Amino acid sequence: VDPSEALLKIGKALQGSKISKATILFEKLLTAQFTYETLPLFKSMLLTAFIMKKKTTNKSASSSSSSSSGSSIHQLVDVVKWDSTTKASIANMFISWEKQFEKLKSNFQHELKNGFKNEIKNEFEGIDELKRVKVAIGIRCGVFSDDSFMFASAMKSLRSILETLPNLVQNDVEVDVEKNDVQVDAGSLLRNSILDCFETAWTQKTRPWAKSEIEHTFNLAAERRGRFRVGGERQRLDNLTQRMIDGQRKTIVNRAVRANNSTAHPLRNKGFDAVR
Repeated sequence: VDPSEALLKIGKALQGSKISKATILFEKLLTAQFTYETLPLFKSMLLTAFIMKKKTTNKSASSSSSSSSGSSIHQLVDVVKWDSTTKASIANMFISWEKQFEKLKSNFQHELKNGFKNEIKNEFEGIDELKRVKVAIGIRCGVFSDDSFMFASAMKSLRSILETLPNLVQNDVEVDVEKNDVQVDAGSLLRNSILDCFETAWTQKTRPWAKSEIEHTFNLAAERRGRFRVGGERQRLDNLTQRMIDGQRKTIVNRAVRANNSTAHPLRNKGFDAVR
């Protein structure tokens, strides 16, 4: 199978109605033909498959360049419209991609030490271009999941990416580490995609297995608040953090009230009148 033609067909299918089938074909091709030579092909497909077909009116999303390769920053598809099966398929596809990529990267680093494969070094260094796609599409689909393992995996990935964000505060002074408008747009889009995932994760707060993952991730983000830009980004983060804190306080209060009013309290006796 020619990987170039196969990836072209898979990319088109991901933009159509047979997304789940396309993800299965992608994973099979990834397992069979993911090499140093085909890495650029897989990377290109993932970068373009989830761009909205309709032109956007958002200037920052339509007129800037996001990477050293000169590709434009596009508006990505909204995963909310997909059903749960499609979201799960996309999440699994990106999990498979991550595993295979890390395996190839590990081999590359070993060979690089021995003086081989220098010619593809830029392909590995430029892989950060996929970060926004991975967050906005793959990880967000995982955060929507009602599968505890997939949800936990997505939240772990979010925490890892959060750690890679540059600090915008140094010595209590706001600094702009992004030197031009292009980089500002790219960085802002990535950070807002992370915040989209946080807001989606918050909708899962009533699930017992999601609570600890949400609190762990939100606490980490709050500690790294300086990695988000002043204004809308930090406001979104602060609102989420405050909602989590309020929820924790409410839980503590409710437990105290139930303990105080319950006739089944171990310290009560039959002669004690419970206040209801």
